[in-house]
Amino acid sequence: MSSSRHKPAKDDPVVGDLAQHEQITLTDMTSIFAAMKKVEDFVGESVPVVSAEDHLKLVGVIPEGNIFKAYSDAIGEIRQEEYDDS
Repeated sequence: MSSSRHKPAKDDPVVGDLAQHEQITLTDMTSIFAAMKKVEDFVGESVPVVSAEDHLKLVGVIPEGNIFKAYSDAIGEIRQEEYDDS
């Protein structure tokens, strides 16, 4: 295997041309309610999570469905507390 780098031809697109430049990210300190608001118009499967202290440090990714489930669970807990207080 050769260690030389392949330069794309002029008509060969590179990944940077295909990347979405307006990327949604969450920090590891973002509340689930703020996350739901932020991903409201998000189209994709997972959202990158970066460190709140160092936005260049990737902590991980969270699947969009996990955000929805956590939000639904939080709303359920709030409703349960309201019924218990009645």
